Amino acid sequence: MRNIDLLVFSLEYIENHLQDNIKTIDIADACHCSKSTLEKMFQYVYRISVHSYIIRRRMMLAARKLKEEEASIL
Repeated sequence: MRNIDLLVFSLEYIENHLQDNIKTIDIADACHCSKSTLEKMFQYVYRISVHSYIIRRRMMLAARKLKEEEASIL
């Protein structure tokens, strides 16, 4: 798998499993690459770890839900 394909697939996997208890090794296994390869790619592209990326995405979704709930109350 090319690096760009690996990145796209890993991002899709993360998005589809955000509600699950996913680990970096789970994503690497799904992408058929090593955990270190995946980590290096995320560090290079996003300047953060895979774990930090997952946490940020979860926080963004939670913030969006709170905003939507607030809007529906008002």
